[in-house]
Amino acid sequence: MRTLRGEGTGGRRELVDAWRAAERRRGPSGTLHLGFGIPMPRIDYVFAPPNVRVPHAEVIVGRFEGRFPSDHCALLVELEVPAAVSA
Repeated sequence: MRTLRGEGTGGRRELVDAWRAAERRRGPSGTLHLGFGIPMPRIDYVFAPPNVRVPHAEVIVGRFEGRFPSDHCALLVELEVPAAVSA
């Protein structure tokens, strides 16, 4: 992940962590819950280029028919990609 973000190499930032860049966040900061529904560390990410706006990011802890469908929470991120500039 450090390589993707250009950390520690003196390089430019290639990608940003959409959760951190989000203007609004909802839900717990962790994404791993191991089937217990109690979010622990965040180990799921969405990365985006720095010029992409992130209005909203949300971690969803949910069950389906009484069971967790995964041992990870869902991560939902809204991205606004700038329009392409024509030459």
